[in-house]
Amino acid sequence: MPWAAWALASAVFAGFVLLQLLPIDPWVRVRVSSVFPPVALMGSAWACVGAARAAHAKSAALWRIVTAITIVLAVGLSYRAYYLIALRRIPPVGSLEDVSFSLSFLAMVPIALLLTGRSGSPSIRLVRRIIDFATMLLVTMTAIYVLLAIPLRTTGPQRTMLENVLFLGYPVFVTTVIVYLAAFKRGRWLADEVVLFAALATGALSVVLSIYAIGKDIDLPTQPMSSLINSVIVASSVLYGVAGAYRSRRGAATASSGSWDSGERMSPAGVAAQFIVALTLPSLIIYSPALRQPGQARVIVVTATMIALLLVARGIIAGVEKRRLVALAQADALTGLPNDRTFRPQVASAVDEAKREGGPVTACVLNLDGFDRFNRANGYAAGDRRLKWFAGALLDAAEGSDLVFRTGPDQFARIMPGAGPDGALDECRRLADDVSHASDVPDWPIDFSAGVASFPEHAADAETLVRFAEGALYWAKTRGPRSVVVYDAGVVQAFDAHEHVKRLTAESHARLVESLAQAVDARDAYTRFHSANVSMLSHALALEIGFDDEQAELLREAALLHDVGKIGVPDAILRKPGHLDEHEYAIIKEHPVLGVRILTASACPDMLPWILQHHERWDGTGYPAGLSGDEISLEARIMAVCDAYDAITTDRPYRQGRTCDEGVAEIRRWSGVQFDPDLVEPFAKLIRERGDGTTGESA
Repeated sequence: MPWAAWALASAVFAGFVLLQLLPIDPWVRVRVSSVFPPVALMGSAWACVGAARAAHAKSAALWRIVTAITIVLAVGLSYRAYYLIALRRIPPVGSLEDVSFSLSFLAMVPIALLLTGRSGSPSIRLVRRIIDFATMLLVTMTAIYVLLAIPLRTTGPQRTMLENVLFLGYPVFVTTVIVYLAAFKRGRWLADEVVLFAALATGALSVVLSIYAIGKDIDLPTQPMSSLINSVIVASSVLYGVAGAYRSRRGAATASSGSWDSGERMSPAGVAAQFIVALTLPSLIIYSPALRQPGQARVIVVTATMIALLLVARGIIAGVEKRRLVALAQADALTGLPNDRTFRPQVASAVDEAKREGGPVTACVLNLDGFDRFNRANGYAAGDRRLKWFAGALLDAAEGSDLVFRTGPDQFARIMPGAGPDGALDECRRLADDVSHASDVPDWPIDFSAGVASFPEHAADAETLVRFAEGALYWAKTRGPRSVVVYDAGVVQAFDAHEHVKRLTAESHARLVESLAQAVDARDAYTRFHSANVSMLSHALALEIGFDDEQAELLREAALLHDVGKIGVPDAILRKPGHLDEHEYAIIKEHPVLGVRILTASACPDMLPWILQHHERWDGTGYPAGLSGDEISLEARIMAVCDAYDAITTDRPYRQGRTCDEGVAEIRRWSGVQFDPDLVEPFAKLIRERGDGTTGESA
């Protein structure tokens, strides 16, 4: 049991402190004291094993590494104890003790990287971390060189090359990791993370103290410095166990859950660390007597130049990542074409250009005929192949400055600068004929309908141009497959009829949405009102933070459908009491992706990313994409808070639902980790104003 392991480690520390107070021979104290650190570390390793078992994914990997560190250090310190007890001397440089220390220090790097998870693509994230770590390493090397190496080199004994490498390498490396972790830790520090950081920091302190003592040629075994260093080592050993016990008690983190630079946010500790470094280094350069020698000044100049170059590279990486994220936000993931968010601004730009040059510009809106029916008959994979093929055909047909977009699940658009309506009509008909007779079309031939409108012949501005092209498409769809219609005045009279059809469609869609949500909730009697509750809470929270009625209503519908992907999850997993195993949890984690696939043909495209992301977490440890901070859409962050609250306050077969106050307290506890901290207090205010909150009966 992890807490028993922590108790054992704490007892070891208490015994060690008592031993230091006993009036016994110094060598006896040293030999007996050497047994305490490895014993404490083995107890801590036990606690860390429990932490790894209680965690998921990245967190489990972190605690497995911490377990390995405690075991490796225990081996090295056991070797040291053997030397002190049996041989009455400390181990030589390069012995098993140094090997274990070196391995444990290297293992600190992945710990720091896991605790400082960043946003962005894996390759860019890796380069950014390497640059950050290299910058910290150079800064720390300079500081250690100035504060420790230069003073001791003039007063300490002569050392071998290996001793010099270890002499400088140990403090430089561990201090770099600690500073890096303090500077770049994302989100709120949890209790186990604080204690783990303390364990790493005290371990680093013991290394620096040991190097200082060796550099001053202090006879450690018989000096008070020995008790101080050993006390710090034992404290570090015990803290590993305390951290593991905290993590085990917290259990597996529940996975629920922009701007391009959200990954760059720093904690107050991070900002403070950077200011300390920024203020300390120039002072050392100016005031250190050792640096008044030309050779030492040269070291500082070279180091400062390297740091400057690394910071320039860091800026370039940030710019690349910004451009990548902007491009992702403007592109359709399946076809690679620009999306609807890009289409309308591009129409406006094309119209402005046409006004300046006095030429026409035509907008074509194209819709695949029978695509919903095709998807139902052949599956979504076949539908995706069909969409990608058609996107390629549109690109091949585009000429000169023509632009092609995917503006909806089965809808595309084309901007044709310099073309009039007749030319666009001929081009659309030629394309329709080509794709319907193409031999390489997946599954079966593609038909589409299209609407065409032109500036200045039909519309005087970009917004009207798009609206008229969509109106012409509506009439084309009523004429049957492969119809292409150019806007004319008669289309205007059709908009009332079109709006009537839209209202009927909306009512039918609303009934479909409600039926899907009820189908999901009906599979589990304990969550039969969950979708409705999350929907109502999301709608209310959206209004609370300033959404307009239309935005809030769209979010209400998305929240009603947020778990529709669970239709594809087996009942045995969905209704299982207690914790899921790794395989079952992996299946559950697929439900946002499955939900989007189910809804692609029938739901508003805007809501699909919200449903996909509602289990992402603010700290980047959610699923399915591991997004963090503002990379997660605001609507998904709203749903994450409401989804978690309803889950916390709902009765389950294996536990009773918590009260509203307890639910809000739990949401607050995970603020900045699982949830957007800017949403937590508005949500708490909302629940407080609602009195008893939302219950199943109210749904």
